[in-house]
Amino acid sequence: MLHADNAAEYRRLANTLRNVHGTSAYFSNAYTPQENGIAERRMRALLENVREILFDGHHPAFLWAEAPQTVTQLINWSPSAALGCVSPYRKLTGRRHQLDHLRGFGCGAF
Repeated sequence: MLHADNAAEYRRLANTLRNVHGTSAYFSNAYTPQENGIAERRMRALLENVREILFDGHHPAFLWAEAPQTVTQLINWSPSAALGCVSPYRKLTGRRHQLDHLRGFGCGAF
């Protein structure tokens, strides 16, 4: 199930997910973030983590595009109490994810 605001890009994504996975979608009314509180809070937390790794790590601004993707991956690979201490990645795919390749954000070499 997908719950999102009424933005066109989410409608396209919902159609794709429905066609591929058979999911259902629910949309809040346009211009009412109050109806989408969980997603709004999640986005705020994501951006706080992005700012933290960029500024506390003294990373250059060009890494801005990489930081949200990295934070999203870490969230998806982390156990969630709401999912019975299983990661969202594992819940969705049924597979365990490999963490041995992880390095600190902005490290010079892999």
